[in-house]
Amino acid sequence: MNANATPDREAPRFRAALDALDGMLAGLDPSAEAGDRRFLGCVFFENEPHERRYADHLVLAPGLDAAGPDLDVRVRALLDHGAAGVIVKRPESGLPRLPSDLASALLLLEREADWADVAQSLRALGSADARLVTGGIRQGDLFALANTLASLSNGAVSLVDIAGRIIGYSTHVGQPIDALRRSTTLALHEGHHPRVDAQFQQLAASAAALHFPGKQSRYGRVALPVRAAGELLGTVWAIQVDPSGADETRQFLDSVEPLVAHHMLRARETAQADERRSTDLIRALLEDATNRRAAAAQLDLDPGSAHTVICFRLRELGDANPVLRAQQLLHQVSTTAKGQFAWAHCALLDGVAVALLRSSDTAHTRLFADRITRIAEGGAVAGIGRIAQNQSLIPRSYRDAASISRIIVTRNATARGTQATRSTAAAGQVTRDDDASDVAEFSEMHSDLGLAHVGEILHDSELLEGDLVERILAHDREHETRLAETLLSVLDHQGSVRRAALDLHVHQNTVRYRLNSIRAELGIDMDRPSARLWIWLRLTTEVASGGLMFAPEPRSPASGAAPSNDSRRTNIRAISPMG
Repeated sequence: MNANATPDREAPRFRAALDALDGMLAGLDPSAEAGDRRFLGCVFFENEPHERRYADHLVLAPGLDAAGPDLDVRVRALLDHGAAGVIVKRPESGLPRLPSDLASALLLLEREADWADVAQSLRALGSADARLVTGGIRQGDLFALANTLASLSNGAVSLVDIAGRIIGYSTHVGQPIDALRRSTTLALHEGHHPRVDAQFQQLAASAAALHFPGKQSRYGRVALPVRAAGELLGTVWAIQVDPSGADETRQFLDSVEPLVAHHMLRARETAQADERRSTDLIRALLEDATNRRAAAAQLDLDPGSAHTVICFRLRELGDANPVLRAQQLLHQVSTTAKGQFAWAHCALLDGVAVALLRSSDTAHTRLFADRITRIAEGGAVAGIGRIAQNQSLIPRSYRDAASISRIIVTRNATARGTQATRSTAAAGQVTRDDDASDVAEFSEMHSDLGLAHVGEILHDSELLEGDLVERILAHDREHETRLAETLLSVLDHQGSVRRAALDLHVHQNTVRYRLNSIRAELGIDMDRPSARLWIWLRLTTEVASGGLMFAPEPRSPASGAAPSNDSRRTNIRAISPMG
């Protein structure tokens, strides 16, 4: 233990940790000597002892089996590397007998306790600002802080950072709110960026809370600028329905500015580390079979509960800063998930916002996904994986969700390309296809996922070289024709030339001429069912994977007019993939 610790910053004792987590944490050794043990902080056990510095810290060991036969060996190894003590979850069965020196260093955490909450509480014990942590508000918990401020000010409260993002808001039922409050909390950001908002600018120049009177159907607001060492951290906005109480609300908010600043600083300091840790743990849970159990324990994942994975992707990545948009999407996903689900963890994996939810309620998860895709700036899509009834099935739910979201992005991009040829394109406008869905579940995409898997197999096959589809695509590239697109449309419409012509926005005779070219010039016999099935599979999987994109058709006369490029009529019989 650090012998140079000053009296006012004296390292906390075990008994202080037991008091702070009363009912959730207990010592194996109830003696006074055990309660007098001190610790400098806490750290999670993730690897072998020699790979971490545990000196004088409490080691939180979610992956350590307290009922295991090697408990004494593992605990002693940690103590030999300087650990002040070890915290494990209380086992359902009895603990093995331990020597007194090990028993005094072992603390038992109740099974329903959350590891992250325990870590926050233990860290708060050693903080110089621990006196600022009020009952019921964990350090940096801005939603709990907003609820407390809303109760004390009798008005709904929102906490906003300097970029205009809503980082916490109250959820009390019955407090009056207006349309502005609904829209901003739905989107989790203000309607205007603070740099162009007059009220934000006025508030930033003020040293105290200000009252902004209401206008028409909009309630008034009392707002507080929150600073630390002269730096503006963010703002607090409290709805003020009764203007006569504005002075009292202003005085209250001014009095709690140090508390709010403390929580905002703590949230900012831990956000990046928490996000990185959460990302590492979720990646391990989904992709690393070796460390999956340890990651699940640190995430406090209940192995007996059902979970669902949802993957959110940006609809388009063509803007100047896709990284910023992905971070904004993650903020919306994680913040909304915390408000709608009792347990949720979110992370950004390879540009995809992944939400792991403790829920088997398909209607609830669908509403959550719909909400995110509506509010995401620039647009997003969501794939909902199968419900994982146990821990081992969570990776499968993730693979489902990731594949579904990727298919939706590709499918919607293709739909927008087709949309460019429709009536709005004639006026120089391109609109989003109303039939293109931004959210899909596994049950809706079972066939698409199967085709995607077939496409992966085909891409590894040597049979592709020089096959029928390669001959068609090579002809299209060399002669700037559209045989592949036309043939796929005919196959998709069960051999109907009329429906294919409507889909492609060309004359029926143009479709017939292209089909005749496939037969006469390329020597492909479309009367064979196997040929039709193979071509349809190849073209469909190429389009689904994004490997084949069709540009919009040049404008041509409507169906029924004289064909623009060929007047020959052919008698190609109706064809479909299966005959």
